[in-house]
Amino acid sequence: MATDSGMKRIPTDQLIEEQKKGAPIILCVTFCAPACCCFWIPLLFFLGAANVLQTCENYESFTVWLRTYGLVPMCCGIFFQLLVTFTACCGNHTLFKLALRLQILTGCVSVGMMIWGWVEWSRTEEEPCVGNDDINPRTLALVFLILGSIGAPSVLAGALYKGLCGDVNMRKVKEPEGV
Repeated sequence: MATDSGMKRIPTDQLIEEQKKGAPIILCVTFCAPACCCFWIPLLFFLGAANVLQTCENYESFTVWLRTYGLVPMCCGIFFQLLVTFTACCGNHTLFKLALRLQILTGCVSVGMMIWGWVEWSRTEEEPCVGNDDINPRTLALVFLILGSIGAPSVLAGALYKGLCGDVNMRKVKEPEGV
């Protein structure tokens, strides 16, 4: 059943088979891509956390946020992709569809972490919080928080739509030309 927008509902059995067939590649990409392309994000945040002075009013909570914001969203995405692949390999339709819907938690966690970051950033000041090392933790946090805030509405709307309203079996299909 194709719709006017080129979307087609794919049977769950077919989705599971596609996920099983691609499992080795999916698992390789799930681990290798973040390790090769995104290793610098947690590194920046850990170096930034190391440059927060202990004279900072909220030293503990700001450094905890810096460390977790650098790791948790990426780890969340990896975890939920592994969950989808694992449930597909088990062949359980219900758990597979649940795992597809649970992927929305990655976006929700990211937005929640961003809100926490704004609270922590607003409680810091340049003078008592920033050390002399290369990475300014307040500037690093501000840049990532601004970028995250720009994308947050669409991340949240897309995640909620996929998780609550969308049909996880719908996929975009190419229509043959001339039809």
